[in-house]
Amino acid sequence: MLDIGLTALLSNLGLLTLGAVLLFIVTRQRRLSRVCYTERTLLGAALGLLSVIVMQTSVPGPYGSTIDTRAAPLFLAGYFGGPVGALAASVIGGAARFQIGGPAVYGGVLSVVIYTTVGWQAAAVSERVDWKRCGAIGWAMAAILASVAVLPSFFVFRPLEIGLALVINAWPTVMFGNIAGLLIMGLLFESFHEGPGGGPGRAAPQDKGRAPDSRRQRGARFAAFPTQAPPAADAAAPTAEITWLPATRERSAG
Repeated sequence: MLDIGLTALLSNLGLLTLGAVLLFIVTRQRRLSRVCYTERTLLGAALGLLSVIVMQTSVPGPYGSTIDTRAAPLFLAGYFGGPVGALAASVIGGAARFQIGGPAVYGGVLSVVIYTTVGWQAAAVSERVDWKRCGAIGWAMAAILASVAVLPSFFVFRPLEIGLALVINAWPTVMFGNIAGLLIMGLLFESFHEGPGGGPGRAAPQDKGRAPDSRRQRGARFAAFPTQAPPAADAAAPTAEITWLPATRERSAG
């Protein structure tokens, strides 16, 4: 990994960390609604812009490829922003990668879409299994999954032998950057976020059950209890004298 700029990749990772901290400071007071597409789009756009910053300082790789830590913000755009956040980050990040150009431009654009899509689908799976927090192990596994999913982009418009050479020489460094970036950003976001699909500082879900009864409604139900009570509610004194009888039983008893 040293021959393709591990030191430069660490600098790229430091820039990603700084951007993540700034984003945390700006958004930590916000409550991002699950159903507010505007706020989730803004989150995806912000993370897409962060991916642009790290792509502009990427490490030159073999055969004209570029190596950076774009996976972390792009994955989180899909994970926390849902499909609209993933779309916003894909448009911004993909346009930036296309503008950078180079022999691997189309594979680079595809990698942007792959990272956001994998994050979005990972959020869907997490919600389905009710997995609220990933933790360090979960984010590391997510980074490995994203690194494996992006492998097809190494072969876009390239001969097979060059694609295989990229996998051998560049992919380990890509995976290292992905794991480090997602660990940093994922744990930071998770510290003020309750789960996927919502966003930073998401408000606690509201109770979808019946609204609380008013005092008048409770009083009316209490007053009607003697006429609605079941027969088993009949009470008798020890002397066998009936002390209370619901109106329904009184009518049936004459």
